[in-house]
Amino acid sequence: MGTLGGRDAIDLVVNGARLAEAPPSDLRQLERPLRPLALATSPILLRGPSAECLHVIKRLHALSRRAEHPLRICEQEADAASLLALTSPEPPALEAVAGTWALFGVHLWPLERQILLNNALEILDQHRLAGDLQHEHIPRVLVAAPSLGDMASGGGPGDFAPELLARLSFFKLELNPRFP
Repeated sequence: MGTLGGRDAIDLVVNGARLAEAPPSDLRQLERPLRPLALATSPILLRGPSAECLHVIKRLHALSRRAEHPLRICEQEADAASLLALTSPEPPALEAVAGTWALFGVHLWPLERQILLNNALEILDQHRLAGDLQHEHIPRVLVAAPSLGDMASGGGPGDFAPELLARLSFFKLELNPRFP
């Protein structure tokens, strides 16, 4: 965690650019850089401590077009079963899985399940880009993972399937990255 006037703060870095910092108790200072991300529909990869990722995920959801739909916090692969079911022969209607999906620990999922998530995200991309549904009815996926430094230092074994990481790389948010 960074410091803001001598107290703890969340540093927000988007695609390599440090945009803001705010105390965890008052994330309104992050709203200006988060608002355009919240209104976008692409998946987002957040790297940082879980608690800080959750704070930012809640703000992204509240600022989004999906704020009236559920925020689904998935701490285990099983929690995301209905989202992954989009790849099944009889997928659920998108309205049934509408809202924001916050997935934690995806880097620890078996490779085949990560590829299934990648395929589900591809289906969502097809709907989003075809314009066949209003954006607020297309589920938004936010994936939270430890920072690269934490993963490299043993803070969390596992890695992302390359194709999933590529799909999640459109927006990369880092919370409290370590700068040399």
